[in-house]
Amino acid sequence: MDESALVCVIGHEVAKEMFRLEDPIGSTIRIDQTPLLVVGVLGPVGLSGGAGATRVGRDINLDIHIPITTARTVFGDTVVRRTSGSFQASEVEISEVYLVAPSRDRVVSDAARLRRLMSYRHDGMDDLGMIVPYELLETARKEALTGQWISGAIAAISLLVGGIGIMNIMLASVTERTREIGIRRALGATRKHIVSQFLVETGVLSSIGGLIGVALGLGLSFGLNVLVPWLPRAPMIGKFFPADASLPTLVSPWSVIVAFLVAAATGLIFGIYPARKAAAQDPIVALRHD
Repeated sequence: MDESALVCVIGHEVAKEMFRLEDPIGSTIRIDQTPLLVVGVLGPVGLSGGAGATRVGRDINLDIHIPITTARTVFGDTVVRRTSGSFQASEVEISEVYLVAPSRDRVVSDAARLRRLMSYRHDGMDDLGMIVPYELLETARKEALTGQWISGAIAAISLLVGGIGIMNIMLASVTERTREIGIRRALGATRKHIVSQFLVETGVLSSIGGLIGVALGLGLSFGLNVLVPWLPRAPMIGKFFPADASLPTLVSPWSVIVAFLVAAATGLIFGIYPARKAAAQDPIVALRHD
């Protein structure tokens, strides 16, 4: 910076295009006949600069970075290109500035300070816009969290409906097996034994349902990986899908375990009332039940 050195750092794609079979470090490139020594190569980047890069509509991997003092000293504020029969001049302006906060916790506070500074120096900020990727990420995180809460609420309602169904089935089973309960009590079974019997039955019932749900979820997830890439080649409907159509899915082991445990626990929780009702029956009355 101090020496206005004729050096540059090139993007990943620039290095691939211009130096396919050699190390670009130490090589020379020319910009408007000005030789620049390559002193660094950027690693491949995706959304560098957050949403800012995507909004300007360019690939950061194709950038060539030089010291700003070099840009002003060597190239000046106006770039003039003369060719046979044509003349072109363009004014060089700083269109983007990327600032890096020393820590993640200071991103929002530093952005607020910068906004106040820019609002003072650029009254109305009509010629200036600020994009804070961390704020965009926070907004996206909050939106994702909202979606998770909504999905959780839908899942809770589904579990409630399923639990009520299990409870109704077990209540009907208790009514149908009243005489059986009376016989067991007459032979010495305690109320604890009756409660355990019906809780085991509801646990097995809900666990089987949980296993079926896990199998369907895994089958659907892995099936989409195979089905979606095949759709462009499908007769009649293939033209409606892009040639590179894909829908990658990811199934985390903890989600499978949690889903199964929740399904099993739902059956046990909703099976408590039928089990207690069965255990509370009078053995004499139960034996007389037809």
